[in-house]
Amino acid sequence: MIVIIGLIALLISYDKLGYFGFPQVVGIKHVIVCAIIFLIAFNKQKLVNVRVFSAFLILFAYLTIQFYFVEVRITSFIISFLFTLFPFVAFFIASSIVVSHQFILRLTKGLCLVMVLCALPAIVGALLGNELRVFSWMYREAGALGSAMVILCILTYFLFTQKAISYKTALIYLSVAMFIIAVSGLKKNFVSLIIVFSLMAYMSDFNKQLLRRAMVMIFIGFVFTFGTLLDNVQDNIDYFNNVGADGHIRVAMYVTAFRINADTFLFGSGLGSFGSLGALIGSITPGQGIVYELSPIYTEYGISNIGGNSSAKLNMGESGTLLDTYWPHIIGELGVVGFLLLMNVILQAFRNRPKATIVIPAMLLLSVFLDGFTLILPETPLFIFISFFMSGLILRNAKY
Repeated sequence: MIVIIGLIALLISYDKLGYFGFPQVVGIKHVIVCAIIFLIAFNKQKLVNVRVFSAFLILFAYLTIQFYFVEVRITSFIISFLFTLFPFVAFFIASSIVVSHQFILRLTKGLCLVMVLCALPAIVGALLGNELRVFSWMYREAGALGSAMVILCILTYFLFTQKAISYKTALIYLSVAMFIIAVSGLKKNFVSLIIVFSLMAYMSDFNKQLLRRAMVMIFIGFVFTFGTLLDNVQDNIDYFNNVGADGHIRVAMYVTAFRINADTFLFGSGLGSFGSLGALIGSITPGQGIVYELSPIYTEYGISNIGGNSSAKLNMGESGTLLDTYWPHIIGELGVVGFLLLMNVILQAFRNRPKATIVIPAMLLLSVFLDGFTLILPETPLFIFISFFMSGLILRNAKY
């Protein structure tokens, strides 16, 4: 367990270790996630959910058939196939592992403790006057920090309902999370908290004292940061007015995703063609490494240079925002049909489960799916573990 918790800490802080000379290797965080999953799954009993496995086979068949009917580079397809399905594979593996209830509680307690400890530098920095939107400290960036705090709130409530932590400890964890969310002033995190805690209050049959206290904290945080939130909303409105719908990368990605579905009768443009990592990669060779080349879809729909993005800039090492948002890539590439098949993998795992067993796993997934409307977090390694894998593990093994 100590090794697993240590790897989780490394997963959270890996991007910032480069400041201390730690080598930054592309893809290493996915390797870390695989290592954590392997250590948890090793020598454990496996009980595969046939319905979930069947849903995966249907999805694989759909994506394979789709590939033969669209014009997508094989390299792009393979890369996007792996990165797009990794979160759902992690969920499937977790929902097939049989572990003890006490193991679930120890893992969750260790995860929450690591998340809190890694968040403490951000709190100190905020108290010293640093802006959390710029200085996220141990976490990769402000969006990841805020979203991780939402996950922390959900897992804290889970531990409290299982009597694995005291009321005082739960309040400390919630206070850490609420302080960071309030100070960072990220709209999406407030929205996620309100939706998640409202649903938990409605669905949960457990003692709701902690939920009521959390809702009070959310309200106080909202009041405290109301002015900042209004300024942020106004900045977004001003930006949209300046660039228009055609020049706003996030809006353009959503519009393009729906245009693709209209043109493909809801079947999508295929994995590796739009909004995913593979859609930006032309080839990978030992001599040249990664050569970036935008998928023809970007040119076809007139968004190849939107927001200052281009193949040339990517090849010069400059960052881009074409991987900025999760759902346009899912809806655009898989189509509405593929999206429904993808969600069916999750739904089959929840099918016929008692209400008490689905609340926490459902909220873990819902929170990261809400993030997907504005960020790419569902496909990032940290959230593959703390959202997808943990939800599957709790769904399969937690006792109520």
